[in-house]
Amino acid sequence: MSSRRKTKTGSKVYKKENNTDLRTSASQTPSSSRINKVKLERGHVEDEESNILSHSQSSRPKRSRISENPRRNSNGTPSRTANDQDDVRNSSGSTDSGEEQNQPVASQTLPINSTFSSQRHADGFLPGSIVRVTLKNFVTYEEVEFFPCPHLNMIIGPNGTGKSTLVCAIALGLGYSPGVLDRAPHLKLYIKHGAEQGSIEIELKGHRGKKNSIIKLYLNNSTNNRLFEVDGKKSNVTSVQDLVRSFNIQVDNLCCFLPQEKVSKFAEMKEPELLKETQKVAGHPKLSEWHQLLIIEGQKKIEIIAKVNYHQKKFNELEKQSQGMRADVDRLAARKVFEKKVKIYFFILEDMRYKMHQEAHNEAKQICNDIAKELREHEEALRPMEAQQEIFGSLKDQYQKLSNQLSKTIENHRSSLKSLEPKLNLMNTKLNDASEKLSTLKEDERRQRDLRVRLTQQVQELAELIKENVEEPDLTLFDEEIIFYIVLFVFTSSAKQKSLTGQMREIQRDTSSLKDRQMELYRDRDNLVAQQNDLHKEINGLRSVSHRQEADIKQYSPNLFKALQVMRELQQRGRFRAKVYEPIRLVISPKKPDFARAVEGCMSMDLMNTFLCTNPDDYELMASELNDTLKLRVNIACLAAGDSLSNYPPPVSLDEIKRLGFDDYVINLVDGPDQVLAFICQQNRLNLVPICHTQGAKVSESVLEDKTFPIKNWIIGSARFSINYSSYGSRERITKSFEISRPKILNLGAVDEKLIEEKTKAIKSLDETSAAKQEKVTELKAEEAKLRKSHEELQERKREVENQKKSAEKAHLQFLKNKKNHKKKVEELKLENAKPTLQQERQKRKDAFKQAAQDAHEVFKKFKAKYCQISQSSTALVSLSLLMFQHETDYKSFKEQYQNKKEGLTDIKQRLEDEEYKKNKILKEARLLWAKLSQEFDSASQDIQQGFRELKASSEHQDRTIQDMESLYQHEKDELDLLHPVDPGIIARYNSLQQNMKDEKAQLDIHEGDAEKVEKKIKKVYDLWRPQLDDLIRNVDEKFDSAFKRMGCLGHVTIVEDPDYDKWGIEIQVSFRDNNPLVRLDAHRQSGGERSLSTIMYLMSLTELGKAPFSLVDEINQGMDRDYERAVHDQLVEITCKNDASQYFLITPKLLLGLRYHPMMRVLCVNNGDWLPQGFKLGPSLTLAKKRKMEERRSLVQPIR
Repeated sequence: MSSRRKTKTGSKVYKKENNTDLRTSASQTPSSSRINKVKLERGHVEDEESNILSHSQSSRPKRSRISENPRRNSNGTPSRTANDQDDVRNSSGSTDSGEEQNQPVASQTLPINSTFSSQRHADGFLPGSIVRVTLKNFVTYEEVEFFPCPHLNMIIGPNGTGKSTLVCAIALGLGYSPGVLDRAPHLKLYIKHGAEQGSIEIELKGHRGKKNSIIKLYLNNSTNNRLFEVDGKKSNVTSVQDLVRSFNIQVDNLCCFLPQEKVSKFAEMKEPELLKETQKVAGHPKLSEWHQLLIIEGQKKIEIIAKVNYHQKKFNELEKQSQGMRADVDRLAARKVFEKKVKIYFFILEDMRYKMHQEAHNEAKQICNDIAKELREHEEALRPMEAQQEIFGSLKDQYQKLSNQLSKTIENHRSSLKSLEPKLNLMNTKLNDASEKLSTLKEDERRQRDLRVRLTQQVQELAELIKENVEEPDLTLFDEEIIFYIVLFVFTSSAKQKSLTGQMREIQRDTSSLKDRQMELYRDRDNLVAQQNDLHKEINGLRSVSHRQEADIKQYSPNLFKALQVMRELQQRGRFRAKVYEPIRLVISPKKPDFARAVEGCMSMDLMNTFLCTNPDDYELMASELNDTLKLRVNIACLAAGDSLSNYPPPVSLDEIKRLGFDDYVINLVDGPDQVLAFICQQNRLNLVPICHTQGAKVSESVLEDKTFPIKNWIIGSARFSINYSSYGSRERITKSFEISRPKILNLGAVDEKLIEEKTKAIKSLDETSAAKQEKVTELKAEEAKLRKSHEELQERKREVENQKKSAEKAHLQFLKNKKNHKKKVEELKLENAKPTLQQERQKRKDAFKQAAQDAHEVFKKFKAKYCQISQSSTALVSLSLLMFQHETDYKSFKEQYQNKKEGLTDIKQRLEDEEYKKNKILKEARLLWAKLSQEFDSASQDIQQGFRELKASSEHQDRTIQDMESLYQHEKDELDLLHPVDPGIIARYNSLQQNMKDEKAQLDIHEGDAEKVEKKIKKVYDLWRPQLDDLIRNVDEKFDSAFKRMGCLGHVTIVEDPDYDKWGIEIQVSFRDNNPLVRLDAHRQSGGERSLSTIMYLMSLTELGKAPFSLVDEINQGMDRDYERAVHDQLVEITCKNDASQYFLITPKLLLGLRYHPMMRVLCVNNGDWLPQGFKLGPSLTLAKKRKMEERRSLVQPIR
């Protein structure tokens, strides 16, 4: 092994037991137990004793075999290893998603025997106890097997070695979802890093007379599914849950199974929840069932009582209303007597009126019959005139039809005539044109003669102008001068130009190129300025430490960043009463950048992310705002009053530490507020860790190895070392070392001056380059101006020469223009002379006029024929119109006579209609009167009807007229109006009120009966439940109080009662100081250590009363005082190492010296590190220690049967 201590990950597991190992013969006695040790090192297994507990952990791909012989189950059959399960196929109903399956319902507690002794096997295990746990590629383990004992199993080892992994394996392997662990939510996250598959195999002790049950869970990294096997056969999660429930295993109950992540949640449990969970774990098997019945029936009782109260209140209100209406009802009865008499007179009066309508109807009926007879006679006289009217109408239709035909014929002729009008107009136009041309022949002849004379004159004038030829001038001199100036400019301004052709274009290209170069230089200069600004910003950023630290928090811890913003907002609003520190990582800094690695390596991440308050009220405000309201889950702590760094002096002076080879203590390498540094010393004890900055330096190991020397942790370079001593045997020294990771947080506070210097040099270089570019731009601008001036002078001289050239060319160009015009005029004169003579033109125009006259005559003949046809048809139409007029006159005279006769008939009909209307009106009124009278009479009471009949039949009534009856009725009505009026609906309301009272009384009786039934049922269940519950709580309270008294504290467990059984609960009360009263245990009032102590004491109180085959607690002793922790351990050993105790798992990362040991407990030790001493042998020491303990307690331990 090299001098630098080669890093090697491994584990060593130690087991102490007095019962038979499962792989040995069942006939072995407890005295044959041995202390075993397995050392997994260099890929081989070293057997110290024949009975081996195998427990391996390795991050290397090499696999270590635990035993050469195949392991056998309790029934003697070889069990399959993890390799036998490689070829596992998903089948229908055998796979399920880990996130979607329901976990086993622990609340469905199954009946068990009153004591465990009747169920315990000969080897000490209870049904459902864990006999073996085998893991493969699970979290930290590559392959490992645990063999727990039937009583207390103590799993110890440093943090990060895989103790809590066993907790995860038990929960997941028994079919529960990851939610019960409050860790990683997905199953695939529990597979060892780098592996595709993992497996968990748990062997549970079977019921008496049955073999053990083996549950195996396969995990797949790609599918995130889980596949179960039960006793080698594929199964599904439902079957696994049913099997687990059959053993009454309650992994989802915090009173029975308390993972590390949920230790703090136990104190946060509400009283009702604690009661329900406690009933599932201990006491009578039906406690939970009875309680649930009480909750259901109690809720029913509350609902029924509410209904009873409602109906009772309603009945009382109705009864009160009934009493108030009684007086009005009596007054109304007195009024009814008077109303009866008025009603009888009313019916008599209406009956007399009906009889009057009957007489009037009969008279109207006779009048209608007389008028109807007269109407029939008049209709007979009018019938012949109606036939004559039809003849007049038929003749009129015939005349109208003939008139329409004639009108249509005339219209057709007119359309034809209209179609000839355009032709006639065209012929007239042609005739007029021909006549006009004949008349204007002389005028045309005169104009033609004048045109010939004018053209002849123009030809002569132009011939005179071109008689003398004008030669083309010589322009060579002008062209040579232009070229001269061009050549002169080119050769004097640019020596690079070699050709005269295209010199002007070259000058223009040069100018354009200069502009492009200028623009490019401008862009380069702007880019340099931008780069300078960026570099300045980078330098400022490098110097801004807080900005970079906050940016790191925002990126990697968004909840912490949000909490920081809220804290600053509260600070600005003045909500704090005292100083509140931001997260420690922002308020401290290493004194030198090189110190960051050591400082950060000694501090936990939780500590660096903690807010510190100096006032308890500020702590409560921060906790409420950040964690309760915003659910940010950040760390907040409250500093003790008056605490300072001076309260944490180093155990050894600085001079003495330097003599040992160290340079300083780690706490002295940090800058920060005094209170913050004191809190760091309290939490992570940086005042106890010396450091040597030189890598690989030698320190005085002999002093450090002295057990009495207070320094147990130190740092050399980048490696951290720690010394611990075994609690058993010869107290061997255990030295651990590990490499400190590079800093990721505190290094953000360092300013890289070298990088700043490089950036500054880059800015200076850019400044020089920018100045050179600007100078080049100035030179190019001057050259461009010079070229532009020469180009403009050349252009001006060129324009002057070109103007002189144009003046010299002007006379020659005018001569060429005159010559061209002369030729054109000669051609025009020839065309004019070639036209016909005057005699020929005259004859031509006469022929055209004659032809136009003939064509016009033909069209006129057709027009005349059509016009004659129109005239004939119009004459016939006029004659017909006269005949129609005569017919209309005769018809009008007849119609007047007929109308007079008809009007007489209409008058008779109107009279008949009027009389019929009167008759019907009388009949309708009579019927309405009778219907109204009948309806009112039928609805009247029998007394009124009888009174009406008697009065109508009396002789007194026979002599009365209707006027007499009206006077009598009005008199009685006036007498009734003098009486005090009463609401006529009072009787109906009173009767309705009485009916409602009967209904409410019936409902009240029904609900009172239901309440009585529910009350009897509740009392019956309560009488069963309450005594058992009182016994359970009394036993728990006695054990809880006794345990606390043994540690000088007070504890009490009591029942919290409520009218609602769902709100019944268990309240835990504790007191940890003298003269302090008992207070309720909650998540805020007690410290973390006090809450942990109270939790384990309560769980231990339930252990002896428990119904579950095993219980588990993970790292419950965190934050406990040493004395408390020792006392808790002693009591736990005493309780769980009894013959009738169930299986118990205690997981802890630390141990005190001189803890109590019992032969019935088993200790599983997990150790690892990057270096182990040569020749490390623990077996002999453990063997001697166990023999000594066995001799001391042989008389106390009874063999397990």
